[in-house]
Amino acid sequence: MDIIKSAEKEVLLSWGRCTTEGLSNNLITPKVILTDKELEAKLQKNNMLISIFKESIREIKDFIGENYCFILTDFEGILLEVSGNRRIIERLKKIKIEKGSSFAEESIGSNAISMAMNLKEEMYLAGEDHYCDFMKQWNCFALPLQKEDGIIGYLDVSTVKSNFEKELIAIALLLRDQIIYNCDKYENAQELDRETGLSRKQKKMLTYLAQGLTEREIAEKMTCCESTIKYHKKKIWDLLGVSSTVESVVKAIKTGSISVKDINL
Repeated sequence: MDIIKSAEKEVLLSWGRCTTEGLSNNLITPKVILTDKELEAKLQKNNMLISIFKESIREIKDFIGENYCFILTDFEGILLEVSGNRRIIERLKKIKIEKGSSFAEESIGSNAISMAMNLKEEMYLAGEDHYCDFMKQWNCFALPLQKEDGIIGYLDVSTVKSNFEKELIAIALLLRDQIIYNCDKYENAQELDRETGLSRKQKKMLTYLAQGLTEREIAEKMTCCESTIKYHKKKIWDLLGVSSTVESVVKAIKTGSISVKDINL
């Protein structure tokens, strides 16, 4: 398959980076695992995405078989939720791949999620392509959850079965599309400001801008990429008919979309 063939060069490059950084292929668990407090904050920030992930799996469960587990991470590769085959999930837990563990290259070497993160595209890895020995039992396909304004997370579908590449990839693509569809459905259902047409998320972002936060700081608070903030800032300007952040804040206050009280919190 083209997806599989195209991964060969990238796997070699990833292995090279792991070797250069001195990462041992004899790791038995991820090097990076969040503390309980850090994990709680991550889960809270990504609560809606996690709910949509679970809902999407329920909606297509009749089409996805029983040989797979489904992994959701945030845009930094931190595991937020796992679903699917219980035996496979138990095997993951034994190697500490559970909520809060990192799939970044520096944490567990070359893997489908880390490579999808680096390349911002779909990536299939067979067991032997993984850098660390404890990952070599897994065949995985990972892909970004891409919205028009940025990547909101990563989806991985994994199995310990061999010769399941076509089915695994088809299931991953189906689930990805269902997640994005449900995200769009949720966003469209959000109550819009009658006066300005701003969504709740846009008003929250505008409040942060009014408080003087940078785009990076807002991205961290809203659990998204800076590019997402830039996109929505431009959308806000268009909706309000202005050309600067200061003008947008002033107009939003005048129309009652945001309040001075919220800004001063």
